[in-house]
Amino acid sequence: MCMKAPNMILTLLIPGPKQPGNDIDINLQPLIDELKTLWDIGVETYDAYKKETFKLRACLLWTINDFLAYGNLSGWSTKGALACPCCNKYTVSHWLKYGRKHCYLGHRRFLPPDHKFRTDRRSFDGHEEHRVQPKTLSGFDVLEQLWGAQFPPFGKDNIDKDGGREKGGMKDKTNDHVNARLDLKDMKIRVDLHPKIIEGRDKVILSPAYYTLSNEDKEVFCTILSGVKVPDGYASNISRNVQVKERIISGMKSHDCHIMMQQLLPVSFRSVLPKNVGKVLIEICEFFRDLCSKVGSEEDFKRLNQSIVVSMCNLERYFPPGFFDVMVHLIVHLASEASLAGPVHYRWMYPIERFLNQLKDYVRNNSRPEGSIAEGYIAKECIIICSRYFEGVEMRFHSKVHEINRKTQNSGVLITALTNSFSSQKDKHPIEGHVTYYGILKQVIELEYSVDLKVTLFKCDWAHPERGVEKDELGFTLVNFNHLKYSGQNVNDEPFVIASQVEQVFYVSDPRRSDWHVAVTTKIRDTYDLEGEANDVLNHAYTQTTIQRRQNMQLSDHEGDTDFVWTRSDIEGMIVQTPIELNNEIASSDDDNMSN
Repeated sequence: MCMKAPNMILTLLIPGPKQPGNDIDINLQPLIDELKTLWDIGVETYDAYKKETFKLRACLLWTINDFLAYGNLSGWSTKGALACPCCNKYTVSHWLKYGRKHCYLGHRRFLPPDHKFRTDRRSFDGHEEHRVQPKTLSGFDVLEQLWGAQFPPFGKDNIDKDGGREKGGMKDKTNDHVNARLDLKDMKIRVDLHPKIIEGRDKVILSPAYYTLSNEDKEVFCTILSGVKVPDGYASNISRNVQVKERIISGMKSHDCHIMMQQLLPVSFRSVLPKNVGKVLIEICEFFRDLCSKVGSEEDFKRLNQSIVVSMCNLERYFPPGFFDVMVHLIVHLASEASLAGPVHYRWMYPIERFLNQLKDYVRNNSRPEGSIAEGYIAKECIIICSRYFEGVEMRFHSKVHEINRKTQNSGVLITALTNSFSSQKDKHPIEGHVTYYGILKQVIELEYSVDLKVTLFKCDWAHPERGVEKDELGFTLVNFNHLKYSGQNVNDEPFVIASQVEQVFYVSDPRRSDWHVAVTTKIRDTYDLEGEANDVLNHAYTQTTIQRRQNMQLSDHEGDTDFVWTRSDIEGMIVQTPIELNNEIASSDDDNMSN
């Protein structure tokens, strides 16, 4: 609730046409002085409840900023060989000769000492890993590093003329190009992916890597996303950002990227990527979904930390070193930071960005923006207070017929029932357990009794739990509504369910199997749950289940990697024209390898 817009108090810094950049230290100096006063001395404050004054003290817990602003704010360089502030001076980086940038590998250091990946030279960088995990810095360690440091004075004369930005950059929109393959050759790893000279030494052929998508795969990927319909309030219309023929995805908002990462990418990857690399990417997506859950215990974050280390190591096995910039490397530290500071949604920028956009929308009179914001804020607050007293079941769900011409999907439902299961007709000892039923809402019925009691029922088409529901090898639930539990022709059919007992899901079509759909569970954002304690238990149980499922997948994966390959045999290689100087260098290195 503390991150909801009605509970926010924002101090806005409006810098003008230009952002402050490295001048942020000048703007923050008065704030730092006031924070020191609040912590060391305190201020006299009146307590309206006790009708007396007291000494108020305050401290700064954390700041919310992106990684580049982190460098400006903290003084730690977020680029170069030691770009990771968590690993600090123990950051492992490697300068790529042809990619001309640093890559950050060495995630095997975070594994247990007896893990098999530590001695696996072939799948990684060609070396065994016996180094220990970097030590977590304490406050005393930071003070010791800063002891005797000379800081430049405030002012514009001490600002880097380049604004702290690196010059240059890669023109390509992919990390898998000629220079990336040459870096593999320079590191003497993954021989199958090395570029090969053809056609009179003016062109090279790049073998298709295991993660490479063919044009057909890209069209299938875009087709899945273009057909997605999500519930109201869950995300914007993602399908309008997808161009299937051009195979382009663009124009998504930050929240849409979250939905894409956590929910839609796993569904799409399962249909287009090879099994092993698809599993790794799905593990990363599920990690972010569990990390961003609203409920999590310290034990959950500890298990998340263990699983993400294995996932990052598997990423190293498949993807080129150039893929691992510092932003990718920082993923390995997110779970441990969440265990210290709490759930992620207390410390990210998205609620604040949405609130700023909301304040901007309040402005109706450009000459009096403050008054417009205050007036709109009061009206919005009244509406929110009133909305907390409505259950809103009818507003969140629509029948299947109602959404035919809509861009959203609100007819998907599921219910988990406690029932007795029999192994056969002769079984006299049933086992009690939970069974999940997936359905589509067909009709909303309201029963009104004489004592002013109203009950809302949903009439649904329920998929048969055996013939119409199955789980694939990646753990996704597939539903086929051609196999229904109730046909509607039997008097004893019970297609009805109480509306308050169902949860909302949406279905994504499986392009490989026309009648099957992948079920995706949802939780609508910006909704108030007045029974928070009970739902927190359910959310916690769901988080534990997904973490355990991902760990089981990791234990079952890569048991026998004797046939581990980095190329796909079902896709043709890509021919690239290269400068003659680069071809001569490739040829000379090939001759040196043959002579050795």
